[in-house]
Amino acid sequence: MKGTIAYCAAPRAGGVFAHYRTLREALTPHGWTMYAVSVGQAIARLWQDDFADDGCIRIADDTNDPETAARALVDWCASKNIDVLFLTAPDYSLPGWNAIRHIPASVRVISRSYDTTPFSYRAVVIHPDRLSAVIATSQRQYDDLLSGGYVDTARLHLIPHTVRALFLTAGHRRAENRPPTPIRLGYAGRLKDAQKGIFLLPELGQRLSARGIPWTLDVVGEGPDEQALAERFARAGVQPYVRFHGRRSHKDVATHMAHWDVFVMPSHHEGFGIALIEAMAAGAVPVAHRIRGVTDWIVESGKTGWIVEPGDLSAMVDCIGRLCEDDNLLNTLRTSAQQAVRERFHPDTMAQQYDALLAGVLREKPRDEPLPWTTFRPVRFRRSRMNRFIHALVPRALRDRIGHWTHRISS
Repeated sequence: MKGTIAYCAAPRAGGVFAHYRTLREALTPHGWTMYAVSVGQAIARLWQDDFADDGCIRIADDTNDPETAARALVDWCASKNIDVLFLTAPDYSLPGWNAIRHIPASVRVISRSYDTTPFSYRAVVIHPDRLSAVIATSQRQYDDLLSGGYVDTARLHLIPHTVRALFLTAGHRRAENRPPTPIRLGYAGRLKDAQKGIFLLPELGQRLSARGIPWTLDVVGEGPDEQALAERFARAGVQPYVRFHGRRSHKDVATHMAHWDVFVMPSHHEGFGIALIEAMAAGAVPVAHRIRGVTDWIVESGKTGWIVEPGDLSAMVDCIGRLCEDDNLLNTLRTSAQQAVRERFHPDTMAQQYDALLAGVLREKPRDEPLPWTTFRPVRFRRSRMNRFIHALVPRALRDRIGHWTHRISS
């Protein structure tokens, strides 16, 4: 065995646990043991049993005291002879960030960037002197982390996400000479408009119908805006063409995606877009908003899907209309998308990159010795004063709109 990794994550729908699960599957054949650790009561509440595997562990799930949770994590790491602690978004890794100044020097710490915002970049370089490596999953993250001075070149590594094998082997393919049928659209992801742009979907459906393009839409996922989205579909008069499937297992998501012709991605911002490459691997042609260094880095517009400017629903309708009318084009793009994912985001490629990185990190001289617990201070992830002011006084709908403008400007 090469080593043991503790990845701070809770089993649930979303990109963080999807990354853990894919990474675990990829690294196990290379001799690495990997756990997903949920530390503290707040993170334990995020636990969804239908996503948990035999590597998922709860630690100190009866406390919200930061020091108690951090101590419990350090003690558990010692009991399991953990070699690497893997940290990411504060929602899942806060106890790990609290612990890293007090964890034995023999435990190397790696963080992974999870979004493309200044806050997310600051959040993954807390106590930089204790970090052995920082992972960027997209070209945008890599460029921003480097140009913004968040981390030095020696410790910054670009390792994209990958897809689980079940998406690569997903079955159903549409025959080339099919009878006229509605084009099957799909969306998979969190139902939160501020990030995912899902409130554009009802108007997209309206415009498709107005153009005489027959369509259906599967919506897979859950989130705070699910009810509001359903109401918007109803007001738009297109609800009969939409099916909500709620939260689904990875196997069920792969099955859904393999039946879609088009994967619609109207996101305002993403750190990477795991659902995007999963859909491409399963044979759905992506029609996605341009997110600089993310979607336009994954999709070669016109060859493996289509990239449109944010909010340009007319362009989305045009792309979907072309695919609906031309099965040869649909099948050509589908095949190219699948091939691109196999070449660029195959699990074996990621496994080799992480295997080399982890082995190199463990060969390095250990970093600073741990500080005594008398010096413990909990990490506080604080946004800018302006951001806190906006959150305190501005209604959510207006905050979301401001966020949309900000991300469009930065892209």
